[in-house]
Amino acid sequence: MPIEAQMSVGLMFGLLGAGTVVAVILSPRPRLCGWVSAALVAGAAGCAVWLGALVLGAGTEFEVTYAHLHIVPASLTLHFTPLNVIFLWLILGLGLLATIYSVDYVEGVSRDRPGSPTIAVIRYYPALMLFLASMAAAVCISDMLFFFAAWGFMSLPAYLLIVHDNRRPEVLRAGLKFFLFTSVGNIGILVAVLIFYRYGGDFSFGAAQAAMATLLVTRPWLAHTAIAMLALGFLTKLGTYPMGDWLPDAHPAAPSPISALLSGVMIKLGAYDVAHAFFGLMLVGGATAASLTAWGLTLGVLGCISIIVGGAAAAASVDTKRLLAYSSVSQSGYILLCLGVAIALARVAPALSALAFVAALVFVVADGVHKSLLFLTAGSVLHATGTRDLVRLGGLGERMPATAAAAIAGAVSVGGIPLTAGFVGKWLLFESLLLGAAYLPLLTVFLLVVVVGSILSLAYALKYVGAAYLGAPAGQASDDVREVPRGMRVPQTVLALGAVAGGLWPALMIRPALAAWQHVGSGALPLAGIGSGGLLVRLGSGGLAGGFAPPALLVLVAIAGALALVMSRLGGAASREVPSWQSGLDVPPAHTRLPAGGWYWPFTPVLRRAYQAIEVPAMPELGAAAIDRR
Repeated sequence: MPIEAQMSVGLMFGLLGAGTVVAVILSPRPRLCGWVSAALVAGAAGCAVWLGALVLGAGTEFEVTYAHLHIVPASLTLHFTPLNVIFLWLILGLGLLATIYSVDYVEGVSRDRPGSPTIAVIRYYPALMLFLASMAAAVCISDMLFFFAAWGFMSLPAYLLIVHDNRRPEVLRAGLKFFLFTSVGNIGILVAVLIFYRYGGDFSFGAAQAAMATLLVTRPWLAHTAIAMLALGFLTKLGTYPMGDWLPDAHPAAPSPISALLSGVMIKLGAYDVAHAFFGLMLVGGATAASLTAWGLTLGVLGCISIIVGGAAAAASVDTKRLLAYSSVSQSGYILLCLGVAIALARVAPALSALAFVAALVFVVADGVHKSLLFLTAGSVLHATGTRDLVRLGGLGERMPATAAAAIAGAVSVGGIPLTAGFVGKWLLFESLLLGAAYLPLLTVFLLVVVVGSILSLAYALKYVGAAYLGAPAGQASDDVREVPRGMRVPQTVLALGAVAGGLWPALMIRPALAAWQHVGSGALPLAGIGSGGLLVRLGSGGLAGGFAPPALLVLVAIAGALALVMSRLGGAASREVPSWQSGLDVPPAHTRLPAGGWYWPFTPVLRRAYQAIEVPAMPELGAAAIDRR
């Protein structure tokens, strides 16, 4: 590993570790603590950018070992490839924006809480820094034992951040649910790690690959059991239904910047490890086409279930953060579906497998951006109005124009509208499903599920934006609402621009994904490529799979808009603003507006029944019942 890369790695983790200590020391001064933490995360993100440039520029992998254990055959080895560099950028990039957003958000919450504000701060920023450091370690460590340690430890700061407001029983219940679900998943991963150690001789990833190759020949049932245990742990973190049922409870409980990281970053690590388990272990280990197809279709079915039930529950919800949490379950289903298709086609149609894998990484990046953005805008609404209830919201676009514009950008991206990052992932998924159906007819059913899921994603995105920001205000209380501080607006604006930039210039997401594909599995499978004219996907044989040229579409939209404007001017029709007609009655618009509960009301009972939550025991009441819900 080059010396400059080793220095970048050491500095990156050193800054995050120092941030934990500094945050404790500076906790009596919340604002200074927040900005210093943001500066340290910015330094770590800069190191990750430099490290990624070295990895992608050289087109190779770097590995460095920091320590060996003598008690057990394990070593602290960090492995950097184009694949985990993408996730490292996502962790620290979104972590930086969430930390900047937290400065004003946490200061306001800690000031409003009864008791010492220092307690609230000292329980927030140190846990946040540990959370970022453990996620970064989990994607970089290649030794199975140390990976399990980092993966398990990651749940501790996540739990502390989820139960930050630990005086509400629903928050404690959400934390308990998160702990129970992730503990079951961690046990599954531990079982798999021990199986690989038993037949591989040590905890290195290379030994796990050798053990998988041996078990697939001698004990195939044990090999598939180990993969099933890994899948249980990773899918629990990914948030797919039903293993990810902790998400709809954890998001309303956690502070909004933490919700952005949970949904935008942490659950994406499950996708990273699913890819490693099936491509790095099963494919390299020599799994047959039949077993890979069976596993891929199984994961695809689980992804389809998450797409439908998560989208249905989101469309029926009237709580801003719960709506977005259900949408995370649905979007995780898209990622899992992409990975399932890639695994199923790995030996049947390698070029289409590459296309589906690239689609999965594009979904990871796009959903990381627009879902973090939407959770931050929901946090801004909560900060400004004190409520998450869409029934009590409305007309905030006039009072919070910057937040409304950012929310609209995130909503159109999560809805998969062209010229946004979310559309690119769906376009690639459609192509892989449509072309792959010639090899596996079941993919036709998956394609229909994606169509229905796209309709549901548009429904809940429109409901969030329409009920909160558009239309008439819900009441006189809206007159007192003001835009959030600049420190909260800037991260929203950056993410909104990112959601649009990913749609206008898809190569920003696809080129790193293509580089990652070269280093997945054996690296010998055909590679999808990008032609000229925007996003023109070509398969390994050079044949065109499908095309989408964002600049050309943008020009067409501009021409159509200009023609519409010219025609309206040439018509010379007069226009005037009048209040909406209230059947001849003088009724305030707030009394006749369609509340959020009325959206899709004929379908709401069916949509609600689609998602069956797993209940956990209620927690006892701690402290005052009437407190701020931020």
